[in-house]
Amino acid sequence: MQSLLDAEAEASLIAYAKFLATFNRTLAKSSFRWQNVAELVLAQGRLHTPAPLPGHIDLLQPRRCFLNSAWTAAEHHLLYVEGWAVPAGFNLQLEHAWCVTPDGTVVDPTWEVPGTAYFGVPILDRDLWPGLAGCEATLFDIDYMTDLLHDGLPEGAVADIGRRPPA
Repeated sequence: MQSLLDAEAEASLIAYAKFLATFNRTLAKSSFRWQNVAELVLAQGRLHTPAPLPGHIDLLQPRRCFLNSAWTAAEHHLLYVEGWAVPAGFNLQLEHAWCVTPDGTVVDPTWEVPGTAYFGVPILDRDLWPGLAGCEATLFDIDYMTDLLHDGLPEGAVADIGRRPPA
């Protein structure tokens, strides 16, 4: 499968997460395991390899990435991921969800054209996926995220799939 990897876009995602982690520390609560979502993603996130949507997987509704990806992951035995992605043709980092195969290849059921970079937390525990957990997103749903930031993700909830970001 042809890789659509864009090293510059990946570097922008890591820089963006580092900026958010530092900036949002001023709002932090000392009793929390993670001070903000960016800190959590930097510690437990992975870079994933962009690829065209496989022909046997349907493109779903625009702007519904969290539920689209949770449904697709469950239906096609993939892994659900939340983090940030860079859409093709833009120099912009967006909160996004997608799926990955066991080798870390992106399956994005929301964007017609795959993004140029993806950086997020591969969530192994299906009970944490949107819809199943009663939330709209795992890391970006304000009501749900507070508990995750306070307590951390449960043991064994994150898969080691994808590439660790450079330090």
